[in-house]
Parts: sequence; C-alpha cells; structure tokens
Amino acid sequence: MTIGLKDPMLLTNNWMPAIEILQDRWQNYRQRPEYRGGRLLGVLISGDICRLYVEPLVERGPPMLFKYQGRSEFVPFPKEDDLEAFNAFIDCFYEPVGPRS
Repeated sequence: MTIGLKDPMLLTNNWMPAIEILQDRWQNYRQRPEYRGGRLLGVLISGDICRLYVEPLVERGPPMLFKYQGRSEFVPFPKEDDLEAFNAFIDCFYEPVGPRS
C-alpha cells in the first residue's frame, strides 16, 4: 500500500500523522479475509523522500521502519539508485524474522 502526501513538511518534521494514517489503513485491510494472513507493507512518499514500513510482528505494535545498509529514507521508486533497497524491502515481506537492519 502506498500513501502519497502533498505536504513535505508533514513527513520531514513529523512522521507520526502519516504513520497513524498507515496504521488505520492496515486496520481496515485486516477486516477483509484476504488480508488476514501475512504481514502488510507500507510506503510513505512525500516530495523526494520515501520511507518503507512493515507491519509489526506483535498485533498492536507500531509499524517497523525498514532500514537498508544504514538508511531509512530513499528516493521515491522506481529509481535505479534505490532499486536494490526496494528489492530487499520486498524480500523482508517473505522472511519470518522481519526487516533487515
């Protein structure tokens, strides 16, 4: 699921409102039978910043910020520079241990 926000200041200075939107969307998806099994992913995009989130392993925990090679912010996809990070993000969806640090 991708959420694009128009106000870059919202994400740059305070990611919490966007994370809350993501959690609400995940909760809505969980009400549908086809989304009750695995973990959900989320992409927050604003301007030239992209953050990737994975649903937590515990039911009520906060979304887990995906980090790849020490980075947690990327250019919006698909850009060749961050394609490897995006592929690693998708891979973590299939790994039971969660995202790589």
